[in-house]
Amino acid sequence: GKFNQRIDLLIKNYHEALDELTKKERNRLTRYGNQVLTPIFSRLDVLAKRFVDQQKKLERSQRDLMDLRTRIEEMK
Repeated sequence: GKFNQRIDLLIKNYHEALDELTKKERNRLTRYGNQVLTPIFSRLDVLAKRFVDQQKKLERSQRDLMDLRTRIEEMK
């Protein structure tokens, strides 16, 4: 009867409120991701590429140094 209708309405309202809250939270997190996280990840990406380049240069310098050391040893 009427009691069951009220319970059903409460359940329906609860689910709608939960859906709305979930949708708002999802939108909030998406905005946060776009405004805050995307620039951070972009910056980290740039830094990572820079460090890879520096590592390659360092490894080249290391090889050159070893070459030079070998040549010097051969001259002795």
